[in-house]
Amino acid sequence: MGEIFGMTQSVLKKAIQEVLEFVGLENNKKLVKGYSRGMKQRLAIAAGLVNDPEILIMDEPTSALDPIGRKQVIDIIDKLRGKKTIFYSTHILNDVERVCDVVCLIDKGKIVLEDSVENIKNSYYLDKFFIKTNNDVLLKELLNELPWIEYANLDKNGLLIEYNDKQKYSTDFLPLLINNKIRLEELKRLDMNLEDIFIKVVNNEDTN
Repeated sequence: MGEIFGMTQSVLKKAIQEVLEFVGLENNKKLVKGYSRGMKQRLAIAAGLVNDPEILIMDEPTSALDPIGRKQVIDIIDKLRGKKTIFYSTHILNDVERVCDVVCLIDKGKIVLEDSVENIKNSYYLDKFFIKTNNDVLLKELLNELPWIEYANLDKNGLLIEYNDKQKYSTDFLPLLINNKIRLEELKRLDMNLEDIFIKVVNNEDTN
């Protein structure tokens, strides 16, 4: 790869040592055919970095990797933040949240959302909870009649809800339980991630 970019042997030798150290493959004596899939992916990243480019294009760099290999690749990409401009294509949205500054969500070839991760979460984040009571079926019916409830769906262990009005939740939720003699057994907040937001945006596009 270095020769393709016209690098001299003296420059290339030093660059190879640096990029192999960067991806954690220094002093490795294995033949490439004996590398794991994750090691091959890290070697590919090293080859892409050997000429110190300003821009990197990565297409599904963690695809088909085991959890350890995926983490190693993500750690490498994370270390490049602020040093390189990276165009990173992936369907694994948890990885996007960790390493990307600006996100472009595409559905059927159409851009449905483009912004920073922080702005996207601030714009689309809803309060999402898991609730378990002594009568989840009744509570689901009652909640779905309220305008400040985005949805209330039965889960195998309880009820999943999202609401869009914190004031209404704080003033109306407990009275609703008390008035209908519903006993609260468990309540915990769930984190909304980019996958939840992507599904929500795509579903809204489909219904428009």
